[in-house]
Amino acid sequence: RVWRQSGATGNAFLCASRTDQPPFVPGVACYYVLNMFDSGGDGWNGSFVTVTVGGVPTNYTIISANGSISIPINQGQPWTLTYTAVGGFQNQISYNLISNQGGLPFYGSPAVGPTPGFNASGSGACNAPPPNPADCIQSPRLCSGAPLGGNPGNAGGVFDLNGSNRGCLSSNERAGLWYNFAAGNSGTLGFTITPTGISDYDFAVWGPYSSAPTCVNGPVGPPYRCSYAGGSGPTGLNFTATDLSENAGGDRFVRYMDVNIGDYFILYVDNFSLNALAFNLSFSGTASPSCIILPIEMLNFDGKPVDGRVDLDWATATESNSSHFIVERSVDGVNFEAIGRVDAAGMSMVRTDYTFSDRAPKDGTNYYRLQQLDTDASITISNTVNVHFQNTTTLLVFPNPATETLNASLGKAIEGTVRWRILDMSGRVVGEGSLVNSEGTAQFTVPVGKLESGSYALEVFEGKGVPIGNVRFVKQ
Repeated sequence: RVWRQSGATGNAFLCASRTDQPPFVPGVACYYVLNMFDSGGDGWNGSFVTVTVGGVPTNYTIISANGSISIPINQGQPWTLTYTAVGGFQNQISYNLISNQGGLPFYGSPAVGPTPGFNASGSGACNAPPPNPADCIQSPRLCSGAPLGGNPGNAGGVFDLNGSNRGCLSSNERAGLWYNFAAGNSGTLGFTITPTGISDYDFAVWGPYSSAPTCVNGPVGPPYRCSYAGGSGPTGLNFTATDLSENAGGDRFVRYMDVNIGDYFILYVDNFSLNALAFNLSFSGTASPSCIILPIEMLNFDGKPVDGRVDLDWATATESNSSHFIVERSVDGVNFEAIGRVDAAGMSMVRTDYTFSDRAPKDGTNYYRLQQLDTDASITISNTVNVHFQNTTTLLVFPNPATETLNASLGKAIEGTVRWRILDMSGRVVGEGSLVNSEGTAQFTVPVGKLESGSYALEVFEGKGVPIGNVRFVKQ
């Protein structure tokens, strides 16, 4: 039943549907709400939005300041959204499409008016749609410097740019995509935005930030780099430009950025032409975006034997909130034990050198690595270096000449098995033996009573065959 209580004669719209047939099937159907607005209050003057569900198009418009309509969609049913512009005052028109799960698949900015033609598409999935990269708060994180493409179709669901943070982008947002990234290493960073056709693209970069920006109400403060240059063609940061920002009369390129590891940035790529042409984004320079930000940037890690010890040295290019290093050693390359600690620089943007001496290395191959601990207790493991160490223990024998026994002194205790053998002047083995002392062997006795008189050589080895030393003696 419809009636008019009072007021002027006007138009009324009715929408009737059945709840016992599709698309309103309890527990199955999804729906979206189309909200339409006119800031002038007099309607769209013939402009309309077309929502096509399952191949069936329906046109929607308003004749006053606002209006809303619920659009049912079956599970998995495809839908598309297009806009047809009729007449002037397009900058007074805006609309959005909201999922019953709270997501915002599309938003047409009233600042410049909706873009005619195709706007958005999807399917009835009965769940929240994916994040909208047209809003800064939903910007995707770039985890590498690999080239990527984008095709901005609208200005998002909120206004992220205004007079306080837009910098050179004097038209605010038109149709753009937001990104955020962090520098995975220190160096120089540039990028190029290349349209896939004739289109005027602009951009701005905000930062650097010490941690990931939240961007709840858009970036804070003016951009770090900005280009609003007119004309079609590539734009971005290159290594010949010297300006940091440019207006419509610029050449579309501004200076590259000097970045430190862990610096965070926000990037907005804006299609000023509003012609739905895609762009390609590629990075350049010695630095690159990364989602893995290490507390240190290691330059080298080496080791060498020196005078009965092993000296280790390493260097870092930069450090961010580093706490200390734990030096670890292994004899098999698998099982490591801590043998020392070295405090780290904490915060540093210049080369820092470190040294550590292992004064009790094992004979044979020693494996070393570093555990780098951050101030938040996170741990980074370095590469492993191998150092071969030869014990220079002095082997002494007495008495010499010997008669029945020969006493051998190693100079220091050797743990584990110690093997020995006696060679005659022709190199033939004429005697051998071994001994084990859990507390370490520093001296032992070799029987020589059965040897014929003459000159011999005593060779001593560790259990694994690593030579300890050799010495000549005479048997009387």
